[in-house]
Order: sequence, then C-alpha cells, then structure tokens
Amino acid sequence: MPGITAAELAELPRLTREQIAAPTVERGERIRELYLARPANYDYHKAFVVARILSSERLRTRAKWVRFAQELIQDPGVSNRLLDQAMKLIRLEQKAGRRLRWQ
Repeated sequence: MPGITAAELAELPRLTREQIAAPTVERGERIRELYLARPANYDYHKAFVVARILSSERLRTRAKWVRFAQELIQDPGVSNRLLDQAMKLIRLEQKAGRRLRWQ
C-alpha cells in the first residue's frame, strides 16, 4: 500500500496474546494480512525466497537456484532473524499441508 502514513500503520490491528502463543496456519495468515498492509519489505521477500530454496529438495539440487540463494544471502538486509522467521512459516505451511500465497 504505497502512501500509507505512520498514523495509519499505528492503527492496524495487532496480534492478540493467544495468536502469538499458538503457532498455527491462522496465525500465519494473520501475519500475512498485517504484512501486506505495510509498505513492501524487500529484505523479507529475499529471505523468504532463500527459505523456499532451502526447504525444497528439488531446488537445492539445482545449481542455479543454489547460486541465487547464495547471492541473496550476501545482501546485508537478509538477516538470520528474517531467514528463521521465513523457515518457521514454511514449516507451519508444510505441517498444515498447504502453502500460503504471498504477493
């Protein structure tokens, strides 16, 4: 959402304590809603791509995808914390047997 102000961001609904304590697909969907309501965070997108590559046996065997992941990891904005968050979300998706759509 280009043009969103800090005041509008402050008014977005936050996760409840129950949602924070229970890692579920619903929580992932809620995080996605909050995430999409904010300005684009390209570092998170890069971390999510790397996590997708790391979590897929098929992609890990393809040299071009491994090189791509290595290039993305070199970006200073792609931190271990972002990679960890993306990997956890992917594990939740796999456990639930579905894949969330990120735009």
